[in-house]
Amino acid sequence: MSEGSNQSLNEIALLEGLPAEEISALEQRCSWNSYAKGQTIIERDSDNQGVYLISVGKVRVVNFSLSGKEIAYANIIAGDYFGELSAVDGRPRSAAVVAVEPCVIAVIPTHDFHELLMAHPGIGLRVMGRLASIIRTCDDRIMDLSTLRAIKRVYSFLLDLSQLDGAGDGLYRISPIPTHADIASQIGTTRETVARAFSELQQSGVIARKGSSVTIIDHETLTNLMAAVDVDGEQGNAR
Repeated sequence: MSEGSNQSLNEIALLEGLPAEEISALEQRCSWNSYAKGQTIIERDSDNQGVYLISVGKVRVVNFSLSGKEIAYANIIAGDYFGELSAVDGRPRSAAVVAVEPCVIAVIPTHDFHELLMAHPGIGLRVMGRLASIIRTCDDRIMDLSTLRAIKRVYSFLLDLSQLDGAGDGLYRISPIPTHADIASQIGTTRETVARAFSELQQSGVIARKGSSVTIIDHETLTNLMAAVDVDGEQGNAR
């Protein structure tokens, strides 16, 4: 377990605006744990309760198919939280959570989390906004899996993750770019498909890769590739 400044909730966005004395009191009510890279924090279908606040590190929310293939839902970084679904509905965990890097995490007991929501409507609204975002993300993923071929899901992922660079050159960049395996896990395809898509986009000059960053040179072309109707007249199902 880490000590000192690592056991602080001052940087947790969910608690923004909470008086310092209340944050300090909450720190005392939490249980604090540290996790090594690759360690499982929550098992799917487990009955453990509480909401997890990440003071240090990054975690990944994952599930596994019947064949054992890992499906990544999200990466969650320091200052954020997870575990609110089971705290709200009292049901078992819907996914597993694994440490991507060494973590220090505080766990708020469920009853304390409920008291926090009741006492501070602003925090409740943030949680509601988070739940709404999860629903929207799931809707988008279902749509992509139902209507887009695997390679087009790669294009869609790049477009969603890219941000207009502040340098004023009009280019979109992704930095750092996830590994091919991570992308494949998030969009439901294979690492080889992701690698092939990247190679084709680089060869055609649509994207350029340097180190851990990707620059989208031709954003319009990438958008058109993702939206284009396939030869058979449909965008096509996954393959």
